[in-house]
Amino acid sequence: HQKTSHPCPHTKQFVTRLTQIDMKKLLVLFLMLAATTYVMAQVTASTDNTVAPVAQWNETTHQFGKIPQDVPITFEFKVTNTGTAPLQILGVERACGCTTPEWTAKAIQPGSSGVVKVVYDAKTGGFFSKTIKVLANTKEGSFDLVLTGEVVSTAKM
Repeated sequence: HQKTSHPCPHTKQFVTRLTQIDMKKLLVLFLMLAATTYVMAQVTASTDNTVAPVAQWNETTHQFGKIPQDVPITFEFKVTNTGTAPLQILGVERACGCTTPEWTAKAIQPGSSGVVKVVYDAKTGGFFSKTIKVLANTKEGSFDLVLTGEVVSTAKM
C-alpha cells in the first residue's frame, strides 16, 4: 500500500491548533461553571442560616397555684420574634376540652411580640398539668407550653 498524503501539508497543524483552542475554551467554561456553583452554594447556605424567625418565650411553664373550682382562669404566654424573618403561629393543639387557646393570627415581625392566650376551665378538682403545643414556622417547628396548678373547691379557699 502506498501512503496517501493530504493535499495540503498544513492540515495537520490546523487541526492541532483548533483542538488546542477548543480545549482552552472548554477549560474556561468548566472553571466558570465550578465558580458559579460554589458562589450559589455559599449564598444558599448563608440565606438558610440567617433569615429565619426565632421564637423567644417569656416563659413556657406557668404555675397558677391554687385556683377556685368552676371558675375559668386565663394566662397569656408572650412570644417575641428575635429572628430576621416574620414568625407565624400556624396553630395550637390543646391538651383537652378544658383548655381553650387563642393566638396572634397575623405574622409577628422581627422585634415584635405576640401571644398565646389559654383559658383553663377549672371544673375538676385536684392537681393539674396541661400541655399546649404551639406550631410555628421556626427551625424547631413546635413549642410546648405548660399550665399547672391545683383546683380547690371554693369552700376550702
